[in-house]
Amino acid sequence: MSTPLTLSVVIPTYNRATFLARAIDSARSQMRKDDELIVVDDGSTDETRDVLGRYGAELTVIPGERGGAGAARNRGVRVARGDLVAFLDSDDEWFPHKTTLQRRLFEARPDVLYSFGEMACSFRDGSTARRQLWTWHRDPRPWIDILPGSPFSSIAVLPSDAPNFNVHIGDLFPDMAHRLYVLTSSYMVRRLEAGQSLRFQEDVPIYEDWACFGRVARLGLGAFMDLELAWQHGQSTERLSDANDLDRCRVHAALLDEIWLTNRDYMDAHGAEYSRLLESVNRRLARNQIAEGQTSEARATLARMREPPNTYQLLATLPPSVLNGVLAARRYVKRHLSGGND
Repeated sequence: MSTPLTLSVVIPTYNRATFLARAIDSARSQMRKDDELIVVDDGSTDETRDVLGRYGAELTVIPGERGGAGAARNRGVRVARGDLVAFLDSDDEWFPHKTTLQRRLFEARPDVLYSFGEMACSFRDGSTARRQLWTWHRDPRPWIDILPGSPFSSIAVLPSDAPNFNVHIGDLFPDMAHRLYVLTSSYMVRRLEAGQSLRFQEDVPIYEDWACFGRVARLGLGAFMDLELAWQHGQSTERLSDANDLDRCRVHAALLDEIWLTNRDYMDAHGAEYSRLLESVNRRLARNQIAEGQTSEARATLARMREPPNTYQLLATLPPSVLNGVLAARRYVKRHLSGGND
């Protein structure tokens, strides 16, 4: 019989004293004696210290200066000692059996490097929505068309009061070039096997998790568990509007160059697909740069494209005052002559 896998849970937090105990308690209720719970206080100025003080030696608390979610998670990973590492944002919450199910999967399938699952959301207006991972990745395909699947009960022992569900196992690295499939609060990974790839980007305004999960995905197999594993609390009902599309495009293009372009096996098999994807991302990036008046940056982006749009090339050469007038006129026409949609 194999030795049970130990778990390190990393919870980064910044001024979430109101919600922090909920996250900690949802993790504590699913942990074994040899597991560890690490809370990284990323420079909080509210009552976070008081909340953490209630738990005493049950927690490993890492205080520090404000560095952002990526830096906080990295500090937690550096002190983690478990065979597995799981992440939980301090305003999120785990479903029952989350860690049990993932741990059993890892113990039954030593070839699986990381796993993640479905999510539910509770919104700021008090409403809730179930099975919302599609809002994260926007892939219209069913999971059976992404990775092959089989019932969890055919892989590992299912808890008596847990529903059966499909587990989809395979190489997600090529698909992850297009979109981020993983909610961080549902993610669990083998710590030693992931090695230095288990690090979150610290110098980007968005997608620090995509960089980490992309690096890990190129090392081995992933498993999507088609069951809700985490609640994401307190989000806007329009999550994607919270991020600037210019930042999304800029970081996505940089990740493609850093993680996928440098992987020879991927490029040998998917080089043409990569070129089409990068062209599409750069097209969106140039459009956003022009809309923001960043014409020199837009010209640099267009120079990297194989077929830059002629209209974009023209707009990127205009003086700022002329460009602003053109864009204002375009918005006016769309608003007043196209049914009022901007």
